[in-house]
Amino acid sequence: MMKRNLLSAAFALMALAVSADEGMWMLTDLKAQNEAAMMDLGLQIPIEEVYNPDGIALKDAVVHFGGGCTGEIISAEGLVLTNHHCGYGAIQQHSSVDHDYLTNGFWAMNRNEELPCKGLTVTFIDRILDVTTYVNEQLKKDDDPNGINYLSPKYLATVADRFAKAENIQITPATRLELKPFYGGNKYYLFVKTVYNDIRMVGAPPSSIGKFGADTDNWMWPRHTGDFSLFRIYADKNGQPAEYSKDNVPLQVKKHLTISLAGVKEGDFTFVMGFPGRNWRYMISDEVKERMQTTNFMRHHVREARQAVLMDQMLKDPAVRIHYASKYASSANYWKNAIGMNEGLVRLKVLDTKEKQQEQLLAMGREKGDDSYQKAFDEIRSIVAHRHDAMYHQQAISEALVTALDFMKIPSTDGLKKALESKNATKIKEETDKLKAEADKYFASVPFPEVERLVGKKMLETYAGYIPEDQQIGIFKVIDSRFKGNKDAFIDACFKYSIFGSKENFNKFIAHPTLNKLDKDWMVLFKYSITDGLLKTALAMKDANKNYDAAHKVWVKGMMDMRQAAGTPIYPDANSTLRLTYGQVLPYEPADGTVYNYYTTLKGVMQKEDPDNWEFVVPQKLKQLYHAKDFGHYAMENGEMPVCFIVNTDNTGGNSGSLAASSTEKTTPAFAGTTVQVETTTSPLDSLAETAESVYMEETKPKVTIVRPGESKESQEMSSAASSAPQTSGSAGPTAASSQAPSPVSSEAPTPEPQPTEPTESRNAVIIRPEEPDQAALVFDPEAADMLKGDHRIYTAAVSSESSRSASSQTSLICPGHIDLRITAKVQSLEEAESLFSIDPAGNTVEEGSAWAGWNDRARAFVNHISRQDWTELYDISVTVEGTKAPLSSTEIESYMKKLPSDTSEERKEIIRFALQSVGKVPYYWGGKASARNYSGNNFGSITIPDHRGRILKGLDCSGWINWVYWSVTGERLPYEGTEGLKSTGRPVNRADLKPGDIIVITGKTPHVIMFLNWAPNGQIQCIHETGSADNVTVGVMTANWPYYRNLLD
Repeated sequence: MMKRNLLSAAFALMALAVSADEGMWMLTDLKAQNEAAMMDLGLQIPIEEVYNPDGIALKDAVVHFGGGCTGEIISAEGLVLTNHHCGYGAIQQHSSVDHDYLTNGFWAMNRNEELPCKGLTVTFIDRILDVTTYVNEQLKKDDDPNGINYLSPKYLATVADRFAKAENIQITPATRLELKPFYGGNKYYLFVKTVYNDIRMVGAPPSSIGKFGADTDNWMWPRHTGDFSLFRIYADKNGQPAEYSKDNVPLQVKKHLTISLAGVKEGDFTFVMGFPGRNWRYMISDEVKERMQTTNFMRHHVREARQAVLMDQMLKDPAVRIHYASKYASSANYWKNAIGMNEGLVRLKVLDTKEKQQEQLLAMGREKGDDSYQKAFDEIRSIVAHRHDAMYHQQAISEALVTALDFMKIPSTDGLKKALESKNATKIKEETDKLKAEADKYFASVPFPEVERLVGKKMLETYAGYIPEDQQIGIFKVIDSRFKGNKDAFIDACFKYSIFGSKENFNKFIAHPTLNKLDKDWMVLFKYSITDGLLKTALAMKDANKNYDAAHKVWVKGMMDMRQAAGTPIYPDANSTLRLTYGQVLPYEPADGTVYNYYTTLKGVMQKEDPDNWEFVVPQKLKQLYHAKDFGHYAMENGEMPVCFIVNTDNTGGNSGSLAASSTEKTTPAFAGTTVQVETTTSPLDSLAETAESVYMEETKPKVTIVRPGESKESQEMSSAASSAPQTSGSAGPTAASSQAPSPVSSEAPTPEPQPTEPTESRNAVIIRPEEPDQAALVFDPEAADMLKGDHRIYTAAVSSESSRSASSQTSLICPGHIDLRITAKVQSLEEAESLFSIDPAGNTVEEGSAWAGWNDRARAFVNHISRQDWTELYDISVTVEGTKAPLSSTEIESYMKKLPSDTSEERKEIIRFALQSVGKVPYYWGGKASARNYSGNNFGSITIPDHRGRILKGLDCSGWINWVYWSVTGERLPYEGTEGLKSTGRPVNRADLKPGDIIVITGKTPHVIMFLNWAPNGQIQCIHETGSADNVTVGVMTANWPYYRNLLD
């Protein structure tokens, strides 16, 4: 059955069943089975560049993310791209009411801000080996009294170890050997893996983007979600997997991919590589019916009931929403999958197709005089009929009473019960301590018992609605006898009286544990009843299934033989191993007369917006960008902003996050920045995908360019990209490529000298430098009509032709001690007599009759439009009108102090006085933090190691200065020393309620923090701040309409 897969931000979103060529192909079979077909569809690179058992290929950039999703490496330093919903658990893990990354998104602006994700792993597939012959030899040698070794994971693990020793496969503590049966045990493959477990979260969009459309749009087309997130793999200094440590470094990978700006067009060839979870393509029709009537039925109806209760509570309380977000998303994903699967199976008449295939195989057996297929078929049909009731009941218990009830995951009390029975004081003490530790974990996992109580009541009602009374688990007899059949009363009793109903109940019990209490505890009895129900259904299933595996193996072997005889390529069922599927970018036609385009755009997001429905809320900033049509390089030729596209590849759960690759020599810019393209040319532009933002560069014509001047290693990457990028005339921009990583180098290595290029022509540009370490610097070219604005002032700068390399190289290759670039700036307003409109691009006064006639009505109108925009909101750019930076005299300080509001507290006055006294005395130093209170011990102004802009005087950055002032006056350090931390320090206040000494914070690309001094005319803010623009502490005036106003004192 073919799935049409929806992809966004370079990876698979979901799948819809359609009629098309199917196949989740083994990489080991591509050369023999699929190469010709892939070439016919448009593959233009050798198949060895996709998978090469003897070398490095695209396979080495695809990873198993967290064990249930796929990810791909998109930088030389281990940056991983996957779906938002794949990273959802990690995002939720780090979220709280104060730091709600689920709602607001998260971006680490430097390596120190990347968040370790406990329990998250990333797994590389080092080798894939066909070991069928070896395994069959071992099966003949070893005792197998029950005849189950050929499918036994435990036995196959032993065989894997033997094979590794026999073949001298190098094993490390991080190596994992996985030997799996394929085709029902007719073939075996060994996967040699390396697992990394220091994984850190780098970035994720707000859920209103990453989960836009949520349950309604999930598994549907058209789709409009930006379903992506970013993580990074860390290793020890030798590049080996290691547990989390602050000394670990980003992994230097052997293969990585790049993000294409070229986009896709209808008919483009594409392939998807990932780890599809499970499917059962070799089922007979009876098994398909069984799946529809049991697993899919229960997932649909039970999860729907639970999710309704959860959503009602999540919408009422942000803390509840954050706690249950990942659980809800996981549940809803397969809920929608089950609904769509059943609908698709009916609509596409899959049962009819199955029956025709079955008859073909049975006919082939009759022609050959081989009755093994008929016997296998009859055996499977008999088994399915025999196990139906047990499977139906098992699924009901699993969905309603196991998966749905977090509060029933109570710790085992068996150990304490045995200890109490033995009356051994030592054992009782030991088991009591164990249960205390487990109970602490349990209560932490269920922080909202009232929500659990509501879910419990709904699930008992739902379970009882689907299972006849005489078949229900034993606890229902207790409910009937003790609670008169009132299931709600039973759940209330669990929470009121059980030792696990509350911490208070548990503490009271554990102080004096008794057998009598354990034996009569409602939650303990409920858990025993659920366990007993599962055991009974499992035994019934085991009895029915005892001949299933042997019959299935024969049936699958027959299907393999039939297809191979017909010359049809074969592939095994999905089992969470690495696969490849290929197809084309095509429109979707779900019904006659209904055709959906192969892509969706931001316009569709706006059309779907519903502020009253959490699934379709659109962020205000996204709306502003849409209305301004500010899409940059990412716009299509028609000016629209693409969001998702659809391809007819074959995918299922587990493919989420998968690489979507296209091999074309020429691509159109339809989906700039959203698809991973594999080109026939090679370019080291991968480093530009290193930052959390969409970082891009184009050498062929002036464009807005964002570069990152961070630490030395990142500078190496950037310089490599800048100097090696194609420089061909008329290029449409950077072509994405499969790039081989350079040999691992120490992060301590010096920055290499730049490659010489032709001198650049003199042109106007503006460089915006960050106030905080590891932030992106922005280089704007006025030919793109982007000019800096702040308080009705326009800043332009003439860039000298002395520069020997591009602007991007200059900002990334910092060599303190000599001058790389001279900038001459002339500041002009729009309103004075000598305004911006009185000068030409070189800064010269425009004489009447001048040959330069640039300031026509259209140009003036455009500049005024740019000037009126909210630059902080739209571009995260703030421009300050700087005041004095020379040390203030005592008279000047007193003048400021006298203007403070009369109700200013003495503590606030001390803060302001100390801040004013520091004006002109503390140099700006990027990343600088105080070592001590006051001035002694800090050595401000002394020579130190140059920062990223070559400043060599020891000092503070903006957030370091705020912390130093408060520390010096109050005697206590603030809890955070960066803008990300300061934005949540203290308590929030309204802008109108700001008092002297309060702080105002902005984060993002140009983070900054200032101290409120007083109100200036026209509602602007007079402030004191440490700024890189003045290279010192200064008093300034700015609008500072920023998102965070914080009171650190009251």
